[in-house]
Amino acid sequence: MQQSALSSAQPRRNLKALTTQVAELREGDLVGVMVRSERYGVVVIEGRVTRSNSSKSLVVGGYTLETVGRPETDLRGRRARLAVLAHLRWNAGVAQVARRATH
Repeated sequence: MQQSALSSAQPRRNLKALTTQVAELREGDLVGVMVRSERYGVVVIEGRVTRSNSSKSLVVGGYTLETVGRPETDLRGRRARLAVLAHLRWNAGVAQVARRATH
């Protein structure tokens, strides 16, 4: 079975940086996740991070980002990419957006 050019050209993941990035996520952060699925192809999910009531994991649009502080399996592999679009900081009732570099 031959790998596609997209999957074979991707560098190895920096798991330490990804784990740090996931650990810094907070409820309300605006994130984007690109997931490669055999069934649906490439899907992009953007939204606010929430905490699942059932699993207590951080999720966006129903997609699990972390479990027990560790990045979700697809994020650690080559099937998904995480981009933190903005962190919201509330100060005197006004949202302040801080842009961050993505991994």
